[in-house]
Amino acid sequence: MPRQSALVAWLAVGSLQLACSGAGAELRVEPKVARVGDTLRIQGEGFSGHGGVIVLVAARPASGVVIAADGLIRAQLTEDIEPGPATIELVFSDGEVRSVEDALIIEARALELRPRPE
Repeated sequence: MPRQSALVAWLAVGSLQLACSGAGAELRVEPKVARVGDTLRIQGEGFSGHGGVIVLVAARPASGVVIAADGLIRAQLTEDIEPGPATIELVFSDGEVRSVEDALIIEARALELRPRPE
């Protein structure tokens, strides 16, 4: 009986890992440091077999999302993104979800300094 309990526990942990990270999908996100307006390149595999995709960056939808190839998605960071570490989530139209925690760092928007008019 202890052997069966160990197997059940192992299966439960394995299922939890798949649910959190997506079905067997390792994702790579570039660049690792980005700003508003930058285009992200998300590399993995099996993207084109799931229909459309919504890319969430720090829980906010990216714009201009394109599945460029079976292993490449491009997405642009929007104006409303907050600076700091960001998790990337891919939400496919067939219900599959893949994610990478702290996939990149969003830099604060640079301040534009202008001289005061005299």
